[in-house]
Amino acid sequence: MNAKLSRIFLGFSILILISTIAWLLWPSPYRVCHIIVTGMGRGNLYSKIAKFKPYKGKEMGGASLNATVIKEETESFVLKNEPYCFLSLGAELSGTVEAYMTKGMAVTKAFDAMNLDAMLVGNIDFAFSKERLAELSKQSKLKFVTSNVWDSTTNKAPDYLQEELILNLDQNLSIGILGLSPVDTPSLTAKEDISGLTFVEPSLVLKKRVDSVRNRGADIVVLLTQYNKENLDSTNWKTIASASPDICLMLDTEIEAPIPFVKDGVIVYSISSYNQTKELDFLNLEITKSKPIEIVGVSSKRIGTNSSEYEEDSEMNHIVNEATKDFRAQRDTVIGTFSCDVSKSYYAECSIANMVTDSMLAETGAEIAFQNSGSIHNDIAEGGFTIGNLYSVMPFDNRVVTMDLKGIHILELLKISASRRRGVLQVAGLKYSYSYKNKNDYSLIDVLINGKPVESDKFYKVVTNSFLADGGDDYLPFTKGINKVKLGSQRELFKNYITLQSQNGSIKPLRYGRIKVED
Repeated sequence: MNAKLSRIFLGFSILILISTIAWLLWPSPYRVCHIIVTGMGRGNLYSKIAKFKPYKGKEMGGASLNATVIKEETESFVLKNEPYCFLSLGAELSGTVEAYMTKGMAVTKAFDAMNLDAMLVGNIDFAFSKERLAELSKQSKLKFVTSNVWDSTTNKAPDYLQEELILNLDQNLSIGILGLSPVDTPSLTAKEDISGLTFVEPSLVLKKRVDSVRNRGADIVVLLTQYNKENLDSTNWKTIASASPDICLMLDTEIEAPIPFVKDGVIVYSISSYNQTKELDFLNLEITKSKPIEIVGVSSKRIGTNSSEYEEDSEMNHIVNEATKDFRAQRDTVIGTFSCDVSKSYYAECSIANMVTDSMLAETGAEIAFQNSGSIHNDIAEGGFTIGNLYSVMPFDNRVVTMDLKGIHILELLKISASRRRGVLQVAGLKYSYSYKNKNDYSLIDVLINGKPVESDKFYKVVTNSFLADGGDDYLPFTKGINKVKLGSQRELFKNYITLQSQNGSIKPLRYGRIKVED
């Protein structure tokens, strides 16, 4: 009896062993494809100390650390014969002194070395003008993608922008790449930088483009956007869902890496809108080996580019240093000194912006100065203030504009400011208070110009920057000003003001109660 049981047990064991070996040796019908995602780098070519969790206090980001991570990850993909592509959601070409002084060239050189395949064009990527974008497209290997920006005269994409792109990752896998640039770019960018371009509503073009790349043989269609996952409205999502791309990449404000999810048949994955090169995202797709290609599984991971975990790539260091060598002495020239750290503010009075508006009043003799909060891009650190710091704080090439503006239009501006749609208007020469509970419940409470109530029909001498003068950030009442005079560079004016103020000792910017937020 025992011998019989032993034979039965042995038979079962052999059967299990054979089954296991067959399972291990039997070829899987699936393989893995990787999409590396970056974006919102804002021209950060060098690492810097992170200010916020989860990386606060750590040296993060920059092209050299990013290059190291990408090399390590892609080498493992190649060893496992797993195809991949590298995409950016845009907002890459401007934002730092290195980006501005090379007009985006240093950034594109770094991306070429990292083999970035395609980049969505966001509003700040037009910061050096559409002509400069065209030059960069000729000088760079990467493709600038947007499916909803047309030349106004031809109603077609200009030759330096790709309406659609197909990446052939191997003989059996093609990825179609589409992109949606923000349709409000005309209100977020200097008009001269995008003159002659039309930013088309996605509902008019997206379905056509998805169908087109599928007809051209794309196995998987990826849509690049700058929509924010938390704030994407139902109308825009309906446009995406009805067009049926396979994957939609967008933004989030989450601290932890989000999990990809499926909505209306579309895989949605998001990267941080505060990335600034601190992280790289990897979307991993399990797909069928044979056509038609199907996505049968999805996972992701987010890698922090931390200098304590990764060494900088020496080749990338050389590329960045070569691209920026001609202006480093200028970048590091000290023009003034600050006695303390100074933080920017978006929804409240900003002591940095107070200096900016004060400098415009001092230069022009106007009664009132306005500055948009979004134009102040960085904090100021205690100690020497360099040309590089100046570009970081004021990255946009705005000019100073004076005009005569009626009191009624000043009140309209401040009502828009109270809505916080684009941050508040920073001011000099007037004080105002407002209340804000939510985007539908806000009000302008009080306005005083040099201590007196506003006279609706009176014209006031106003000074602002050229972006606002054109109605930027939806501050359209500025376009009603008369007797407009465009003067010199606002950044140069602010530079001279800092130098002059520093002659009396270190500067300590102050708040004066110009803007009050009431409950």
